[in-house]
Amino acid sequence: MDFSLQPVSDAGATLVSRCEAHEATLSARADKYDREGRFPEENTTDLIHSGVMSATVPEEFGGLGVVALRDHAAGMNRLGRGDGSTAIATNMHLWSAWMTARAWRAARIVGDTHREQALAAILREIASGQRIVAVLATENGNFVLNPTTGAVRGDEGWYLSGSQAFATGSPVATHFAVRFRFRSDTGAWRIGGATIARDSPGVTMLDNWDALGMRGSGSHDVVLENCFIPDGAIMDGGKWGELTPYYMGVSISGVMGLVAVFLGIAEAARALVLQQIGSRGRGDRPAIQHLVAEMEVSLAAARAALERSASIADRLFEAHPLSVPDDALRHVTAEFQGTKHFVTRKAIEIVDHAMSLSGGAGFLSANPLSRLYRDVRAGPLMQPFSQFEALELIGKVALGLPV
Repeated sequence: MDFSLQPVSDAGATLVSRCEAHEATLSARADKYDREGRFPEENTTDLIHSGVMSATVPEEFGGLGVVALRDHAAGMNRLGRGDGSTAIATNMHLWSAWMTARAWRAARIVGDTHREQALAAILREIASGQRIVAVLATENGNFVLNPTTGAVRGDEGWYLSGSQAFATGSPVATHFAVRFRFRSDTGAWRIGGATIARDSPGVTMLDNWDALGMRGSGSHDVVLENCFIPDGAIMDGGKWGELTPYYMGVSISGVMGLVAVFLGIAEAARALVLQQIGSRGRGDRPAIQHLVAEMEVSLAAARAALERSASIADRLFEAHPLSVPDDALRHVTAEFQGTKHFVTRKAIEIVDHAMSLSGGAGFLSANPLSRLYRDVRAGPLMQPFSQFEALELIGKVALGLPV
């Protein structure tokens, strides 16, 4: 019986099936790109052709029509088993498409025809493979809610400047979804969002990604110098420096698939070591049985926690297609951040156990387990939020304190 994360819709089942079809190929390529520290562009090409890269685009525009975050997480989980680097880049693109599709549905509900048509055009570009999005939301040394990348108003629009780190998937991105600050008409700092074409004047991607793990994720820095944003193209995400409803929504919908990726990495490590134990006939040793049992218990708990949080989030977003009430959003954010903290730590524990069970073999660079051992450690660092901010948030919500 398969206890993996399961989809909840036909569209989700199609996504999972297509992602599973890529697992072996992604895994076979992963070690090469890990050694070279290079983004596997051929993986993205394959994912476009199979329809995975347009999974969260509505069917009427050529996508699979995946809406449920639980479906999305199940698909990213399967990609994570093959190659974590490709999976986290794919997740960010699909999350951006998910947000665009949600905004398109909201515009249709309220009768905003102009916005509905503009968003529909973007979704068609994603479905055709013409638009691939990388998210720019992290700056070296700055908390995610306090970006210093800023937009300054000009005569005909805004001009955006700053430096962004961890632009995962940037080598294949055609567009960057950027988070920044800008001043409102009253002079107050606000969190802004906008999408900028990669070939826009002032956009420079640095070829500088060199990390311990996720070496094939293409998470380079991107420098923006006076990049033009037309009037009306900035999304207002609320007060700068505060955990606004917008960022709470991002911390759930954008990170759900990331957590599933790290669970997939742990599942890949488990499968590798169980195969190794079986081929060497070492399964009759009690110490090995006990450590394998620890992996099984941790995996079951992590899967259950993630499925539970994804189901809660899906009910929340489905019940509120326009705007989620702040109080409900705050509690679900804390709930999911607890799941993120738990699952990413359990994933590390599972891979650690797999490394111990493998003995010296897993320590060799030629063994895929050594890559999984490094990749899985990025889980707790993923924003929003890292483990320290997440624990503070969870504790404050539980205690009824202002967030």
